[in-house]
Order: sequence, then C-alpha cells, then structure tokens
Amino acid sequence: PKIAIIATSFSGGGAERVAVNLANEFSKSGLEVDFLVIRNKGPNKVLLNASVTLVDLNVSRTIKSLIPLRRYIKRNDDRFYISVIRDANIVLGLAALGINNLNVVFREANPLSNLPQAWLPSFIYKSLMRYTYRKSKLVIANSNDTKLSLVHSSIVEESRIRVIPNPVLSEDYLQSTKIPLSIPEEYEDGARIILSVGRLSRQKDFPTLIRAFSRVAKDRPNVKLVIIGDGDERVRLLQLCGELKVASRVMILPY
Repeated sequence: PKIAIIATSFSGGGAERVAVNLANEFSKSGLEVDFLVIRNKGPNKVLLNASVTLVDLNVSRTIKSLIPLRRYIKRNDDRFYISVIRDANIVLGLAALGINNLNVVFREANPLSNLPQAWLPSFIYKSLMRYTYRKSKLVIANSNDTKLSLVHSSIVEESRIRVIPNPVLSEDYLQSTKIPLSIPEEYEDGARIILSVGRLSRQKDFPTLIRAFSRVAKDRPNVKLVIIGDGDERVRLLQLCGELKVASRVMILPY
C-alpha cells in the first residue's frame, strides 16, 4: 500500500515525532510514503529519512491547508491516510468529504479535557470533530482514557476506536539516553536534581512546576531544577524564573 502521513509541522511535540518515526519505519519496510506537512519547519524535520517523500502544503495556518490537501487527495485517492494530531484530523476530514472509499485513519493523543474551557469554542471544536471523524475508517487512541473521552463525548462510536500506545522508538533511542548533560559544576556538586522533560507549551504547564520549585527552593538550598525541552514558552518560563528569583537554580536545556 501507499501511505500518506499528515502532520501540522515538524515542531518538537510528541505527535510530530510519532509522525516522523512512523513515516521512517513504514519506508524502511518497503512502503511508498508521502509526508504531508502544513508548516514545513521545526526541529523534527532533520529526522525524516530521505526515502520519504516530503509534500509541503505551504500554508501558514492549518485551516488554509484545506484546498491544497483536497487537491492532493483527488490525485492520490489510492493511498492510506494517517493523520496524527487533532487539528490535522479535522482538516483532513473536511478535505475528504465527498470522496468515496478513501482509507483514513485518525490518531487522537489527548482526552477532550484539553479543549478550550469556554463554552462556545469547546462546542464548535466538538461539533467539527463529530462531523469529520465519521470520515475515518478507524480512530487510534493513545490510551484508554483518550478512548473513553471520545466515546463519552459522542465523537466516534467505540467499535471504531483502537488503543495503541505511542509507537516506534528510533534506532538511536538507546544511544541518545547515554549522552551526558552539559550542566554547570554547581549542579553536580552534591545538588539534588529535579528533572522534567517535555515540550515547552502551555498544555504542559511548566509555570506550575516552576512556582512549586520556588517554594521548595526556599528551604532546600541544594535542590536544582532542570527542564529539557523546546517550544514557544521558553522565554516566558525564563522570565518567570527571574520573577521568582530562582533563575540561578533552574536550567532549561534543548532536546
């Protein structure tokens, strides 16, 4: 089979890394793989194997990819489509409407509790999901909680959901765990390290961690905080460390 994998970008998030890993592994298995990306930038781009065909939809926002994505689908209706993140799922579902017998699989990585809390945006999001997710032949949930969230919100019936944990570790995974962190000597000399790893985004809520650390740090001078991750919240987190007067005891390192 020919496979098309769709992601919003090559950003440092887990969904984007899953998309790249899947594309690479499918390609190594001898399958023909296209990788469709809405915004062609981000740190995961260098990880995409040369054997995977990169298709740049070349738009600035996810919703603007609707027309170029539909054009691609009409030219390639024999492919299996895998979308790995919610916004791309919705756009793919809209782009595929009216095209019969299309093989579409959506991956859902979060329970619906992370939708906007305001009533109207949440209602619009859920309505779009209910309308577009019926285009999929299957929905992959990364956990049982995610599955139950989709079922209880009437997004998709339980019979069309399969729970599959995040797949495919890259070949260099074990090697990368052995790479030492480059940290100042004062972090190594008897310090107790609190380590957190994740994308620097609002969803991960690192400000709560930093505020909690600032309270612990008052009574424990040997405790340090190391955060490993990339994302658009980096500057805000560094500013918060300064405001809480813990900047000298917090390190934010890239992946």
